[in-house]
Amino acid sequence: MSDSAEAERADHDSIRVKLLSFVQTPLCLSILLSVSILAVYGQVSSFDYVYYDDSTYVFQNPNVLTGLSLDNFLWAFNVGYQANWHPVTWISHQLDASLFGISPAGHHMVNLLFHLANSLLLFWVMRRSTGNILLGAGVAFLFAVHPLRAESVAWIAERKDVLFMFWGILALHFYVRWVDSKKVSDYLAVFGLLALSLMSKPMLVTLPVLLLIFDYWPLNRVSLEFEDFRRRTPRLILEKLPFFALSIASSVMTVIAQDRGGALHSLSKLPFDARVSNAIVAYVKYIGMMIWPSNLAFDYPHPVHGTSGLTILLCSALLIAITFVFWWIRDRHPYFLMGWAWYLVTMIPVIGLVQVGYQSMADRYTYFSQIGLSLILAYACVLVLDSGFVHRRVLLALAVGVSALLMVATFRQVETWRNLDSLMDHALAIDEGHAKAHFGKGLAYYFRNEDKEAKAHFEEALRIAPHYKEVRHQLGLVEQRIRQRRFQGY
Repeated sequence: MSDSAEAERADHDSIRVKLLSFVQTPLCLSILLSVSILAVYGQVSSFDYVYYDDSTYVFQNPNVLTGLSLDNFLWAFNVGYQANWHPVTWISHQLDASLFGISPAGHHMVNLLFHLANSLLLFWVMRRSTGNILLGAGVAFLFAVHPLRAESVAWIAERKDVLFMFWGILALHFYVRWVDSKKVSDYLAVFGLLALSLMSKPMLVTLPVLLLIFDYWPLNRVSLEFEDFRRRTPRLILEKLPFFALSIASSVMTVIAQDRGGALHSLSKLPFDARVSNAIVAYVKYIGMMIWPSNLAFDYPHPVHGTSGLTILLCSALLIAITFVFWWIRDRHPYFLMGWAWYLVTMIPVIGLVQVGYQSMADRYTYFSQIGLSLILAYACVLVLDSGFVHRRVLLALAVGVSALLMVATFRQVETWRNLDSLMDHALAIDEGHAKAHFGKGLAYYFRNEDKEAKAHFEEALRIAPHYKEVRHQLGLVEQRIRQRRFQGY
């Protein structure tokens, strides 16, 4: 080979090395993550309201539509409206109304910007706490661009999802920083941010336990060896007592709010054994939905007594087996156990043991919890990459291909939230016997004054669910309007 050819090859190798080095910088990965998010979710700027909770949260709520004012600010702290106590969420909607009015575009874009911020913050926290930039990027991407995120981002009424995580992931960031600095200001920041998160949505009542999981790994403040665990754990729990107190106070406020709003269901309506069996199956189903996100809908009716004993047994065995395997390899690969614990613990508030509503599951419930599963998958990919078992170029091609497919699937799932019609059509395409979807489709026709079609869907919803009070009320309204039009000669 000539000297000039060798020099040219050396130049190409140098350029390739520099390019690969740049791609793996925090700046470049942040840009790639941001572009992916905007490409998938940017379409929400043209979306309408879907009525489903959007009415009571925004466009038919006078305490929101009149914008941020002292009276509305104080109203936000009332307990029980919409069976919730999340004043920070109400204030966020009020501020949107002040800025954008009733137009849905601005409200949608704020959701999107919060999701973008959450994804970048997650990347930063994972990179800093684990010291592995590729692992952090993988976790952030799997979280940010996944079909299960569509509901939380594209649904205006789910502002509380993107909001609670924004404060919560910041709290996690300051906790990691406090472990290094021991500054009082960092500790107080964790406390204040947790309070804001709980006042946005009481999902992170398990954050104190998650901080203990972080103490195990990746912060390595305690091991699972008995003597070390016994000696160090009391001090670690003691330093988190203020956070536990916040979580308990938030839980009490939530129960009061949901009880006043009539959202809590008694054991007579939904027996505890049905709740436990649904929780076990849901834990497994959420894993399946992450790996193969198909047939996702806005609502999954509770089976009540419909889950077979064999299904419950198999799901229980799978959960126990996964736990055992991750415990067994904890010394060599602690990330697996840490991610699994993250998933199990943070799902507890929404797994259905305390039942609110009649849904068995919801895509939005995975918004924070799925990060644990994302960590497991991302770490597995890093292990394969480091092992050299698969050629780096092959692995890169697979990663690009899977990422592209994931983005396409998420784009399509987001698109189902364009308006009330598209949301209900998607649900009915999955399950023609979905009572709530028939009700929603009937509402869409009712709003367009297409009473004959609306009545047909309301009647079908009642046929499927005879005790559906809201449908019966709406059916009465549409029948009254039909009679009035007949009387008027239309």
